[in-house]
Amino acid sequence: MSPLNHLVAFGQRIRKLRRERGWTQTQLAQALDQLDIKPKVKADVPYLSKIENGRIDYVPGEELIRALAAVLLANADELLDLAGRIDTRALQDTISQQPAAGILLRRIQNGDVTSEQLRRWVRETERSKAPKDKNARTP
Repeated sequence: MSPLNHLVAFGQRIRKLRRERGWTQTQLAQALDQLDIKPKVKADVPYLSKIENGRIDYVPGEELIRALAAVLLANADELLDLAGRIDTRALQDTISQQPAAGILLRRIQNGDVTSEQLRRWVRETERSKAPKDKNARTP
């Protein structure tokens, strides 16, 4: 399995959002070009076509993903997640507020934490966030 297979879902989501707006790829490229952001984000129709068809050889940059979210009125975090891109700004803020997050990331990077350990931790934290049933009895 290619490490970029997740980009197929990202591309499909971009296509769906574009079609919901009733836009062509040309109109999407024009909307991106009209954004008033620095640095300027460039995405021509052939590149947008490759994104939508999951035929790109690399993950698009965070700036482009955020620009796509802005013009398509989508959630940037959702698109970043689908593309496998980390929100570096939020990550830096989190690490500065919670130094243990930086320690965890370094341990993951060094291979000291397994994928299974991470999945287990994510499942447990999701369970602890789940809304409690008001009718459930506590022992």
